[in-house]
Amino acid sequence: IEKNLTNKNILLVIFHEGNILHEHQIYINSKTPSLQFKYIDVVKDGLAFDKEKEKIEKYNHHQVYGFPAGYFHMCHFWAIDFFHFVKNYDYVIRIDEDCSIDFSIDEMLNKLKTKIILYGSTFTDVASVTQGLNQFTINFLKNNIKNKNFTTRPPIGPYTNIILFNLKRIRHNELIFKFLEEIKNSNNIYRYRWGDLPIWGEILHYFFNVDLVNNLDKTIKYYHGSHSKQIN
Repeated sequence: IEKNLTNKNILLVIFHEGNILHEHQIYINSKTPSLQFKYIDVVKDGLAFDKEKEKIEKYNHHQVYGFPAGYFHMCHFWAIDFFHFVKNYDYVIRIDEDCSIDFSIDEMLNKLKTKIILYGSTFTDVASVTQGLNQFTINFLKNNIKNKNFTTRPPIGPYTNIILFNLKRIRHNELIFKFLEEIKNSNNIYRYRWGDLPIWGEILHYFFNVDLVNNLDKTIKYYHGSHSKQIN
């Protein structure tokens, strides 16, 4: 990030689960003194990573049971909870800790001003962890948008380990937040392991004009370490 960010006044918000202690923060700051950091414990105030949600009975499939509890929390955070923590920001770029980037952050944030979302690649999630998601979306739309038909689609979405959000534009679409609230109340992220990736795929496909969501940008280049995958 330090190598690829020219405007060092842009704030780096580090979300963690209470496991980046004060001495760790001092160490990180000392090694990259040109960067501006803010550390947020997302567990502390009970606004994310809710332990009670771990008691929800999971859909009986080995691929759902194969994910640790933290993964369900992460999906819920990047689909829903993170909005609470970015109320004071108009533009956000998510960079997961297992990604090494090779693109200009400043350039991407500038591009984002005319987009909804920017991402480097798409991904199709598997049926076992997207059980019922598309039908849930269509049922929601039928209940909220009258006299319009909606066709089904596969669980394709932006590869969300690096993704940029134009929060100003997203906030103008109130239906998105009603949709996310219904997903939250359904507990289906914890029941079926609906990921933030296919959820954002649904939002981009159904909730925005197609001309605004052609947001694949091949200049977003990075290495996704946990999947040993080079993007672009």
